Amino acid sequence: MFVISPSKSLLLIVVLIVTSSVKDTSAIKCYQCNSAVDVGCDLVDTLQADRFTHFYKECNQSYEGNEPFCRKIEFELLDREVEERRILRICGWIPSNRRRSCVEFTTDNHYQMECECHDDGCNVSSQLSVSLFALASTVFVFFLRLRQ
Repeated sequence: MFVISPSKSLLLIVVLIVTSSVKDTSAIKCYQCNSAVDVGCDLVDTLQADRFTHFYKECNQSYEGNEPFCRKIEFELLDREVEERRILRICGWIPSNRRRSCVEFTTDNHYQMECECHDDGCNVSSQLSVSLFALASTVFVFFLRLRQ
């Protein structure tokens, strides 16, 4: 069994926290497309990211002092003879100020889900995101169990 000393485990935790919290100073990059006009926009996926580099673009630095983030909006138009599903991947500058990163709502004629995220390329179809707190907590609990 692999055993790490308490001092080395603490060092490892610190290194993990520091490296995962360092932000790049350049502007955030998001996938930017509209499935109504951009073929393949609805297929953007992290597993095949190299197929969609033409949608991966840098956002402008800021808008009225707000830093950009990535946004993905999925909606279905329900009041048509044939339902239409669209996906819009864009940069956002004005946050929604909601507690969850995604919100869903339905009106008489459409269903919509909007998601906001703050990491490069995070507005893809299948992306797992782990918060720094969750990562640090998991590592900490793991090393506590090793010491017992």
